[in-house]
Amino acid sequence: MQTKNLVFSVLIVLLFTTSAHSWPIPDTGQTKCYDNEKEIPCPKPGEPFYGQDGNYNINPPSYTKLDEKGNELPDDAETWVMVRDNVTGLIWEVKSAKDDVKNYSNPHDADNVYTWYDSNPETNGGWAETPRDYTVTQDFIAALNDASFDGGSDWRLPDLHELYSIIFLPSSFELGTDRLFPKNLNVLALSKSTINGKEITFKHQRGSDSVTLDAPEKISFNADDTVEKDLHFASASLEINFHRGWSWVSFNVIPKDTTIEGFFGDNVSKVIQIKNQTQSATYIDGLGWLGNTDILRTIADGVMFMIKTSESFTLSLSGALVNSNTNIILNDGWTWIGYLPEECKAYDSALSSFIDEVREIKSQTQSVINLNSRFIGTLDNMCPGQGYIIKTSSESTFNYAQ
Repeated sequence: MQTKNLVFSVLIVLLFTTSAHSWPIPDTGQTKCYDNEKEIPCPKPGEPFYGQDGNYNINPPSYTKLDEKGNELPDDAETWVMVRDNVTGLIWEVKSAKDDVKNYSNPHDADNVYTWYDSNPETNGGWAETPRDYTVTQDFIAALNDASFDGGSDWRLPDLHELYSIIFLPSSFELGTDRLFPKNLNVLALSKSTINGKEITFKHQRGSDSVTLDAPEKISFNADDTVEKDLHFASASLEINFHRGWSWVSFNVIPKDTTIEGFFGDNVSKVIQIKNQTQSATYIDGLGWLGNTDILRTIADGVMFMIKTSESFTLSLSGALVNSNTNIILNDGWTWIGYLPEECKAYDSALSSFIDEVREIKSQTQSVINLNSRFIGTLDNMCPGQGYIIKTSSESTFNYAQ
């Protein structure tokens, strides 16, 4: 299985060099044109579909790298600490020291995570949030201004409109966000008007090739809550060979389309039935798919599927990796589980966190059984794409990252 991981974007602050919202908006960089169905040559004035985004190139994106004193650097400079948007006039901080270790003594550390807090009633909208030592945005901004970063003392957080001017950088621009902000961290702001209980999902369009990446993590929105969550944007591919009849399979990749038709594509006519441990969907001639037609959404839960097909075929999938930290619920007795790691592992290594509770492990063709704390059988490794049935002596929860 091939994987491309994404580490990108920002907890950003900016030095505002013009009056609020009086600056122009950078062009989107869209150069292609479309009719109602397909791409077309960009039409001329008076022709059908003229006037769409691809017809215009207003305020083309332009950025300049800056050093710690605000001096301009060449585009190919290997080190820089700020980026100036030459269209809006905004200056953006660039993070550094990305090493998966938080260091709040260095406000530029890319691993630091800050919770929003503003004690000023004139700017907080009546909602200051909870103060915390060194890990709130107010302390972060104060640290930059006290240090006179770039010789200035008016650094602040961007508002939503200012964020729009930078997060929608076109992938065709030669620098692109991945190169301008290579060590920065993604930021998400949600309006308090968002509906409580609504499920929030996350997407990112990679600047290098415009591929849209989905994060398997989801959260339920609750007004006034603060959520700190790691998001894993990654693209991966997986191939699974289906045999005529039943195949025990699992998926550690979630494609963008998890409808049965979208998931199997041209091979959907060969699929007869899909089961996980508690649900199923069956195709009936003349009636279509009956049962739980959203059954493939349970991929993110780390489950195994039994899938019946009328003939053999190979399914190629690409999409977001299922997070190996996903907690899988084990029954007292048998549980159908998927395999989420990217590489094969010995079964006792993959299940090391609860191997003493395991009584039996079965794949479609192999098995091992625990006899007096000694495993005997033909199963050696667990691998991506394979499904497994595990018998345990009690209910519990595990994840492969343990």
